[in-house]
Amino acid sequence: MDQITKDCVAFIGAQFKTLGLKPNSTKRRWTDDLGYAMSIFHIRIPSCGIGLFIDHGVTFFLSPKTGLYYEYQSDWCGRLYLKDDPYARITANSPEWLLSNPNAGIRLHAEIERTVKHYRELKDYSVAHKFLTVATEDERRKVFHPALEHDCAMVALMLGKSEEALPKLQKYAHLPYYEALLKLTTDEERYAYVEKAILENRITFKKHLPDLS
Repeated sequence: MDQITKDCVAFIGAQFKTLGLKPNSTKRRWTDDLGYAMSIFHIRIPSCGIGLFIDHGVTFFLSPKTGLYYEYQSDWCGRLYLKDDPYARITANSPEWLLSNPNAGIRLHAEIERTVKHYRELKDYSVAHKFLTVATEDERRKVFHPALEHDCAMVALMLGKSEEALPKLQKYAHLPYYEALLKLTTDEERYAYVEKAILENRITFKKHLPDLS
């Protein structure tokens, strides 16, 4: 990584730091604790080796996890490039241009702040249900995030909307976690069951969560 790219990574990282996100050891992955979920912002170098972009999304802890997958994004496409739009959201295709253009830095910070704020709104199950319901109606977003319908159903379950959630979860009934969940008879039992999974996932991924390190 050349110096200008290192400087740009540091510049972008500083935006995440001011918003209270937690970095990994390389300071290229930043995470935010959403309670039953976690948002992730990953500063990446494209396969061509030129420029930078930021992958971002949310991993929900509502069922057993084996990795930090992007299950929801504020924008369906995820990756946008500066060469196409000088103020493309959450990207810096030209590190030199970004660092030499103060207005670009201001706009980039505003977009990062907006996206972090949007993900933090998901802490409220009711808000998350609203956004996920809209997302599941967008066929393009479902291509990028096939878990959307599952996560929407699980959030509905946590809101006590069993009539909405349980039919959608039947397709997973062959899996032990859901087999046991579907056998429960009250909303309170289901809530407690999923809460246990959330806690277990938070322990598994505690190194990424600021308040558990």
